[in-house]
Amino acid sequence: FSVTRILNIRREGLLGGGLQIAGTTLIVVFLAMLFGKNFPFSLLLGFIITLSSTAIVLKLLMDKGAVNSPHGNLSVGILLFQDISVVLMVMVIQSIGGKSAGSAFAVAKALSLSLAAFAVIVVAVAFVIPRIFHRVVKLRNREVFMLTIVLVCLGTAWLTSLVGLSLALGAFIAGLAISESEYSEQIVADVLPFKDTFSSLFFMSIGMLMDFRYFLNNIAWVLVGVAAILIVKDAVIIGIGKLLKYPLRLSIVVGLNLAQIGEFSFILIKMGLDYGFLSTDFYQSLLAASILSMALTPFIYQRSYSLAFNAMDYLNKKGS
Repeated sequence: FSVTRILNIRREGLLGGGLQIAGTTLIVVFLAMLFGKNFPFSLLLGFIITLSSTAIVLKLLMDKGAVNSPHGNLSVGILLFQDISVVLMVMVIQSIGGKSAGSAFAVAKALSLSLAAFAVIVVAVAFVIPRIFHRVVKLRNREVFMLTIVLVCLGTAWLTSLVGLSLALGAFIAGLAISESEYSEQIVADVLPFKDTFSSLFFMSIGMLMDFRYFLNNIAWVLVGVAAILIVKDAVIIGIGKLLKYPLRLSIVVGLNLAQIGEFSFILIKMGLDYGFLSTDFYQSLLAASILSMALTPFIYQRSYSLAFNAMDYLNKKGS
């Protein structure tokens, strides 16, 4: 992520992404509390479901050359806003910290301290990292340059963990600082070959967390959960597309493409288990539903245009 890109984010990101997160989270919280769940659980579930997979969707858009298309712009804008919002979501869940009986003041205080620590680390890292790379480049040693990149990313992640924030948040801060470095293009070129490897390892490790026996024994409920997630997320994005005056067909396509649960959701799922928000069974159900929704995404993407056309044709016939 680049700070410049974030500051120049288009209305698809600010309005589309903001409305998507707010709308999906509110619907999920309402439905969960309607079924007797407490607010911390409902909020966590809303955060988990609202996120989509940037890694999968961007890969599919790039393969089709559709990143800069109208539906690509809306998809990327929403995904970018989601990924930035993960920072705040992690802070909120950490502030609640499993102590659901705590006062609103205690949660607000913990969140304020987290935001203050976040701001201090961002400023410190942004000031220090460019100077580090400037000195390393003078050595003209590619191996040292690569090791410095790794050190910066892991070191910043470790630093954030010392103040009670997540490792993922530290990696995000390091990425922001590196993107503003004058050597950012060279850094991206050097680490790009590792991207697919790390992504593959990440998704394989997520798959290994799932209890396949539990999935087979509860496949009916998992399928119902996946269907509910796809319908809710698609409906919210169609509504947002209408508000932003996008054609209905395009809004349906974007809704279908972003209907899965994202990779950042696994961080929130793990936090929910650690803080006692989720039972082991519900944890496995969420994992199974998330993995299945992501596995279905390439197939849904291939059929999204025809599904959108069929939906439009049905609506036109019904209207006539």
